[in-house]
Amino acid sequence: MIAVSAGFYFSWHHIALGPFRNSVIIVAVVNGIWTALIFLVDRLVSNRFSGILSTLVFPLVWTSMNFILSVNTEVKWGYLGDAQPLFLLQIASVTGIWGLVFLMTFFASVVHYAWQRAFEWTRVKNVICFYICIFSLVVLMGITRLVFFAPEPETVRVACITSPDTQSQMIDLGARRELPSFERTTDVMETLSREAARAHAKIVFWQEYGAIIAKENAAEFIRRGCKLAREEKIHMILGMCIINLEAGRDSVNKVVYIDSSGNVVGEYHKHRFLLKVEAYHFKQGKGEIKTYQTPVGKIASVFSLDTDHPYFISRAGKTGVDILLVHASNFLGNAKTPPKRTKFLAIENGFSMIRCTGAGVSTAFDHQGRTLSAVNHIESENPILFSDVPVKGVKTIYTRIGDLFPWICVFGSIVIAVWAFFRPVAEQL
Repeated sequence: MIAVSAGFYFSWHHIALGPFRNSVIIVAVVNGIWTALIFLVDRLVSNRFSGILSTLVFPLVWTSMNFILSVNTEVKWGYLGDAQPLFLLQIASVTGIWGLVFLMTFFASVVHYAWQRAFEWTRVKNVICFYICIFSLVVLMGITRLVFFAPEPETVRVACITSPDTQSQMIDLGARRELPSFERTTDVMETLSREAARAHAKIVFWQEYGAIIAKENAAEFIRRGCKLAREEKIHMILGMCIINLEAGRDSVNKVVYIDSSGNVVGEYHKHRFLLKVEAYHFKQGKGEIKTYQTPVGKIASVFSLDTDHPYFISRAGKTGVDILLVHASNFLGNAKTPPKRTKFLAIENGFSMIRCTGAGVSTAFDHQGRTLSAVNHIESENPILFSDVPVKGVKTIYTRIGDLFPWICVFGSIVIAVWAFFRPVAEQL
């Protein structure tokens, strides 16, 4: 428990935002207790069985308990497999991330079983061969999906744009309550968007807080965005922070969709807030993912915090979104690696996913988890990331059956625990 808590703390404390660093200690302790509980259940139950059944207790309980936690918090815990080969990650398109979590914890259980028996082949061969069969099926499925169900060759160029001034503007807004120059903001938007369009981008979208403007200038800013989209024949999604310094909770953090004809076709308002200053100043959105059918695929936009809630993102997968655009901003410049969850969300839901992160790492993945492009805006002066992404997504098995697999694990854990209650401790074979 101590080791797990310490590992969690040292993994997260250096990237946690200032106000939340103390909370990392609490979360680390809870995580340690939760993990210790899983090992305790395994210890009490697995010794009531022998052979293959005894090795299934740990992966069933680990998967089940982390899944139950994710249902209660809407956050998926237990991202164990980010560094795994791409062919292994494809299991997420069937079982969600939980299939990979089960496979990895099952491996740990098998190794522990063999270790207890000094790796004597005659005593461990049945268990090892069973695991090899399961592992081989997952590998075969992954390779088959990558080779025979690769993304269609037709692609569309998407440009994600980060504002070079966002970090300093957020500091000015928070410390001195000064808004950036409207003309400067508009010039940056027009210059970078035209540059992207002339590099053959058909979809141009901006980071969260891409334009920080006063409420009275919002209509004019959108009008200029419409004019630009119409002239360049591009689909534009503006990340706008509309500020009213005079009234609390009257400011808006939103994205505005503009089609290639220069018409505003919709908006999406942020509804999950990280910092208290956001919750105090901004109106909360309704939390409804809106999709837009374009000649280059069905698109939808969400904010970075939405991706912490995969059950919310799965709504986009179920509606057949082809390209998901994620508007993000690390205005404290504290993120040097993309979140692990991004790749899994793309594989689970069958869409390409582009994360545009101001003062952070912008990345693009196709629906099989391949990295199409990436740039660290902290280290690079290039504010634009171009990605040629597949026009069409796919309907995955996971979007059809949802979390059937982890619920099977929950049911299996209950059955095996009740069964163990009526059994004596098994002899070690």
